[in-house]
Amino acid sequence: MILKTLVGFLLGFILGVSGTVFMVTSGAGNYIVAANPRVQELEEKIREVVGEREFATRRLEDVARLTERMATRFEDLEQRFSEIQRNRTASLTADTDQAASDPPPPSDADAPEADPPAAPGT
Repeated sequence: MILKTLVGFLLGFILGVSGTVFMVTSGAGNYIVAANPRVQELEEKIREVVGEREFATRRLEDVARLTERMATRFEDLEQRFSEIQRNRTASLTADTDQAASDPPPPSDADAPEADPPAAPGT
């Protein structure tokens, strides 16, 4: 009786170990794990997160492109402003040089004073 029990336990242990090894090394173990509802739920969450990550990546690329365009426009605007300022400074310098080389126009203060008209009857 004890011998039959020990042989049964030994046979069960050997079959259990060989069955476990078979399940781990073959695709059958993957099927059992994949059929688990918790595993399916986790896989669905992973797919959702991957989709959100792809959306965030596309959005980040759009923002980076928009930022590049804004930087380019700002640099163009800065060049235009510098050019306008240089032109304005050059024209003010030219006006100042021209004013210094031309004699000033005569003013009323430079005119000789005329005698005031005499009052009638004096």
